[in-house]
Amino acid sequence: MSGFDAVSGPARAHNIIQVTGAEHGEFDVFHDCARLASDASADEAAAAVVAGLNNAAIAHSPYYAVHSGVAGVDDRIVALPAASGRGKTTLTAALTRQGFDFLSDEALVFSDDGTVIPYPKPFALSQWSAALVGVEAGEGETLATAGDLGVEVAKGGRLTDLIVSEYGQEELTLDPLPKSRAVAALIEYSFNHFKDPERAFRIATEVARASRVWKLGYDSPIEAAELIAHTIR
Repeated sequence: MSGFDAVSGPARAHNIIQVTGAEHGEFDVFHDCARLASDASADEAAAAVVAGLNNAAIAHSPYYAVHSGVAGVDDRIVALPAASGRGKTTLTAALTRQGFDFLSDEALVFSDDGTVIPYPKPFALSQWSAALVGVEAGEGETLATAGDLGVEVAKGGRLTDLIVSEYGQEELTLDPLPKSRAVAALIEYSFNHFKDPERAFRIATEVARASRVWKLGYDSPIEAAELIAHTIR
């Protein structure tokens, strides 16, 4: 499988994800002793496996990681930090329809010098989101790669724009924000700042100083992506 290295001898599993078949073609998914999905369809089970692998990867990552969508175009890298369920995946997918390449729908990952490292796990799209960006929807969440959306995985680099978004606003707006708001967002939505708070604050501060910071108010992800593309290019 692509992305996995062969080993010369037996290896011990650090994370075990088990998928068991149930009657009527439904599945249960477990990560160690935790149940990730119950009576799930094949699509839902696949999404649960990816979610379990994602959580394990981030938990063991040595890098500073922030819950965020990330996309790139030309020489710009744009981050959309947000909590789960606040539309970052759909908005990131919508940006691919504006010519952006994909870095992640889940994690903005930084090396110690503040360089963005791509983390291109598959998009986990709801049926509504999949239809919005033109991906064939399955039952429950649909997994879609960058290739499924017709784009490339972007190379890493320096973050140039950070967008604090607020979904559900009647008026579409994209206005500048103080850089301090970027620091706050990078800490608030971080997966692992608590492991090394000093390092996290240093990286967040350095990244914020070098980035343009925006506040996005929107209701339509497609219209928001068009505005972002027009503004930052």
